[in-house]
Amino acid sequence: MHEPGTTPAANGGEPLVEAGPRPRPSLADALAAGGAIVVAIGALLVAIDLIDGSGEPDWELGALVFALLGAAGYLLAWFGPTSTRPAAVTAVAVSVPFVYGFLILPDAGSFADVRPFVLLTIGTWVVAYVVPRTRARPVFVAASAILAWLWMVGEVSDLDAYGAAPVPSPPYTTPGEFYDAARGGGSVPIVPAGDAAVGLDDLDPTDPLYSLAQDCADGDGAACDALWWESESGSDFEEFAETCGGREPTGRAGGCEELLGGDDFGTDDFGTDDFGTDDLGTDDFDVEVLGDEVPEDRVLEVGIVSLLFGGAYLATVLVLDARGRPRLATAFVVPAAAALVTAVSALGDASGSAIVGGLLAMAAGLAVGAVGWRGDRRFTTWLGGIGASLGALIIAGDVSGADDETGADDTLVPGLVVAAFGAAVVALGHLVRERLERGRVPPAAPSAGDGSPAPADPPGWSPPADPPAAP
Repeated sequence: MHEPGTTPAANGGEPLVEAGPRPRPSLADALAAGGAIVVAIGALLVAIDLIDGSGEPDWELGALVFALLGAAGYLLAWFGPTSTRPAAVTAVAVSVPFVYGFLILPDAGSFADVRPFVLLTIGTWVVAYVVPRTRARPVFVAASAILAWLWMVGEVSDLDAYGAAPVPSPPYTTPGEFYDAARGGGSVPIVPAGDAAVGLDDLDPTDPLYSLAQDCADGDGAACDALWWESESGSDFEEFAETCGGREPTGRAGGCEELLGGDDFGTDDFGTDDFGTDDLGTDDFDVEVLGDEVPEDRVLEVGIVSLLFGGAYLATVLVLDARGRPRLATAFVVPAAAALVTAVSALGDASGSAIVGGLLAMAAGLAVGAVGWRGDRRFTTWLGGIGASLGALIIAGDVSGADDETGADDTLVPGLVVAAFGAAVVALGHLVRERLERGRVPPAAPSAGDGSPAPADPPGWSPPADPPAAP
């Protein structure tokens, strides 16, 4: 007899685990998955050592290490005890992007070169979701949803135009970045043209990157972008490239070709000496992230795309919960939250208004909380409540002037205003309970056996006491 809500699968009787109710939390499963992540970190360290073991990086060795990790995960899933299944699934999920990453990303010079990495990674996760032993594991759906969203963020951010990393990552990754952006603060550090501290004479002429710096100084924008790509983070060469050879700020790192053009930047200057494998070793291969590097004219696009993805993922959670597939729905909770956080940050940033950012945060929080409440999801409901409260704090900070430079003796009025907004959120919670939650339809009564609900017990009725034991 099968468990309620499950059906036998065609892969040896393995149940369709996404069709049933969510299982109770398991500390053993959490420990197994966490241990697999630690193993993956160890595998990464081993891969780095193997790659850097020769004069020229051998990226295929890194791919081989994680291919072996994925194979070990499947062996453990087939032949290991049930308690190790979470570790096996985690190992498989983690190994996929590293295999393709080591094979594709080191040779990527533009975002277009990374699209195969994204497509292959998502495709492999989808295959892992349908094959035996890793079948129907929500982690593959969640990972695919996140990567699909980041892919579109990278596309609309015009990464090729400003030479940022080929690998897209979530903008506004820290709470501070989120708060500043939602308040309408800028996400792109601008270096004033007159404040450029590094000139060509300040650079080391013996450095292999100096020839690129010379081309950049001569007005070759593509050379400036390549110099920014090759230089180490925080170096003089990077600062020189960010100002397009000390001319003026681009408003985004690596956008000099769009500003200056690059007709003089030919293959002779873009060969192995300046941008090839001879100089691009593991010490110089920097994977930049798309955080504070979002171009100012692309922030709105990032916000709109993130809002669409976040809304679609949240709607998917609502639909799957309504259809009795809460386990699969869970896979879309984190992608929805991540996309909506970015949407609120980017749209607030683009608007330049803390009021707009705060209202967006409140709306997103209420939407997330409502979906969590409808699906009896404790974490999602609390996440939505926190998001809505944070939106109220952003608005209160702007209205009260608490975000301005105030002295230690000038916080009374801002404090009272912020407290008043907090009290308003408490009142909103009371209103929601009285108008919505108290009128919620309770779960259906158990069936009497013929399909009709079992009759309710009369008021005040209690089961009869057990008869006294026979002497």
